[in-house]
Amino acid sequence: MAHTYLARDRTRGLDWAFKRLNDEIMELRMAVEKGKKREISAESADVFAWLTSVSNLVEIDLESASYEKYGNGCSKCQQIPCSCPMKRG
Repeated sequence: MAHTYLARDRTRGLDWAFKRLNDEIMELRMAVEKGKKREISAESADVFAWLTSVSNLVEIDLESASYEKYGNGCSKCQQIPCSCPMKRG
């Protein structure tokens, strides 16, 4: 994503990238509500792309950050699968 979009993202700025990420999250929600797997897949990819753009703009390697936090299982109980008690909120 950085090779493809980082120069443009820097020009547009972090606020723009956050706006696009939020827009795509809403589009993903609507796709999930419709239950159409093809749309859910496309919108999930868009959310991932904009999350990656935000991460790139603040110089965070999203893959490394994800592995550091979740590479050993659940970030709270360190189990695979997670054995934390279920909470609903």
